[in-house]
Amino acid sequence: MKAIVTETPDRKLLPDPEVEAHPRRRTYTGEYNAKILAECDSATEPGSIGAILRREGLYSSHLVDWRRRRAENGVAGLAPKKTGRPPKSNAMRAADKELELLKRENSQLQERLRRADIIIDAQKTGFSAGVSADASRDEREQRMNAAMSIAPEVGVQDACAIFGVPRATVYRRRQLRVVATRRRPVRGLSDVERAEVLRVLYSERFVDASPGEVHATLLEEGVYLASESTMYRILRSQRAVRERRSVRRHPSYAPPELTVGSMRGP
Repeated sequence: MKAIVTETPDRKLLPDPEVEAHPRRRTYTGEYNAKILAECDSATEPGSIGAILRREGLYSSHLVDWRRRRAENGVAGLAPKKTGRPPKSNAMRAADKELELLKRENSQLQERLRRADIIIDAQKTGFSAGVSADASRDEREQRMNAAMSIAPEVGVQDACAIFGVPRATVYRRRQLRVVATRRRPVRGLSDVERAEVLRVLYSERFVDASPGEVHATLLEEGVYLASESTMYRILRSQRAVRERRSVRRHPSYAPPELTVGSMRGP
């Protein structure tokens, strides 16, 4: 329901006092709840409880809720309950902030302790911080591997300082990309089937035929080993896709030139 306003002579709008501008949810005190329950319990005539509810603007669910609360906690249970979280005092807020700060400091100290344990274990390997000039290649490689193994835990700078290796080498090795092997397709040929395709292509019958001719001939005979592109791919893996005929290679001749020594007078 909207509030009704009236206009004053100085053109100021005033709310209607009979209409509540901001309606609020009804609240019921414990005394009021006990009074309504007593009236309903003493009502014996048919329709009297409904008349009480209509008079007070209540519903039967109110009576059910109030009776349940009275049966559980007595008359004290009819008092209204405060909704929402209870407000915290300034002392409680300060305690929560201090507890959060202590938790953060504790986690930081645990992380530093874990890093210190890793560094101590790494120092027990016997490698000194500096690398001598006459250190062997195997020793340098061992230092580098050890530094790269603990670098994700303690950081590259501390790992390099412990084992005396250059950070640039560690960064360069970490940036190297490992080429992943290509997975075999689900419908790809097995090693035995690939060997059979090579045997047919290298046979005396098809030794001078192209994969397209081999594929067409086998299809006419009702035999299917692989597609034409697969045959080319298998041959390419064996470095067999090249000119197999004996082709004459012509040398590059230089064009004749006229020189001073070859010129003769009359």
